[in-house]
Amino acid sequence: MSVRQVLTRWFSAAGEAGAARVEPTPSNDAIGFAVGEDREGKIVIAGALQQPMTDANAWIFAVPGPVGATAWEVVRNGPGQGPDEAAGLAIDAWGYTYIAGSEFEALQPRAFALRLYP
Repeated sequence: MSVRQVLTRWFSAAGEAGAARVEPTPSNDAIGFAVGEDREGKIVIAGALQQPMTDANAWIFAVPGPVGATAWEVVRNGPGQGPDEAAGLAIDAWGYTYIAGSEFEALQPRAFALRLYP
């Protein structure tokens, strides 16, 4: 179990607070860089797993609501198997989630973009 956790809270349309939800992150050093909400109401978090030996694998996480299992969790380990992170997140009008970040291969940094479906 992770020491670091994600705390989320949903609110009704009238502004009434719902129950808090706590989810463990995939590693003790995981950090989030960006957060958004897709058309289905999932909270999406993009960040990195800050693993030992300077390996910071990208981490994208979706929580569907105050109850139930997480919708999905993506850990990206780029082609060069070096440090990579998901630094930015955008959600378009159709609810598709786009993640932009960087990865490291052959001693060269390069950008990556992912499109995740709702």
